[in-house]
Amino acid sequence: MREINSENAFETMRNLALRFGFQYPSDEHKKRFEGKINGGDFLGLGFKILHVCERDINNVFNTDKNQFQNRISIAKNKGVNLYISTHQHSPKFYKNISFEFFNENEIFIKELGIFVENEQSFELIKQNKELFKKTKKYLKEYFQALKERIEKENLKRLTLDDIFDYFSKNKEVYFYFKEIFNYELSDLRIYNPDFMDNLEAFKKFENLHNL
Repeated sequence: MREINSENAFETMRNLALRFGFQYPSDEHKKRFEGKINGGDFLGLGFKILHVCERDINNVFNTDKNQFQNRISIAKNKGVNLYISTHQHSPKFYKNISFEFFNENEIFIKELGIFVENEQSFELIKQNKELFKKTKKYLKEYFQALKERIEKENLKRLTLDDIFDYFSKNKEVYFYFKEIFNYELSDLRIYNPDFMDNLEAFKKFENLHNL
């Protein structure tokens, strides 16, 4: 398990690449191996595209004025698309420009990236100081709104204690899942018992039959 945790997964994949001959992961893709594969807090985020166009400088949505947005420029070809995504689901060969807008201590910057198809496209934004300023402000407000939404959604989540409490009160359901787990994990018990010993939550699950 330690070989594929967030700290070691990247080096593990490099070692496997040398051993089995598949593509060697480069440093720029290290972030892909450090996050949760299912998205974690960002599971429902999907793949977001921010269309940045000079014509929208005076038409940028912000939290100060919740105005109707004119989206005519989205149909034009003179804008630049910025892609907001987790590192695991980002376009493979796109350029990560997150640190052009944020420093490493700002919210989500380690978990999410802002990507652009190529550096030439991003130069169109950088060269227009007012457009860059408005884009940065929009992204900061977007990330802050995302943070607030995640906090609300996390309050709705069931905890492990909630699940264990349900199993302890519904023994028929508990034994149904226990039988499935015993079958699915039988090989791990035989060939990798150390791994099973480190599954604290599963050990707690097994002990529920004594309650």
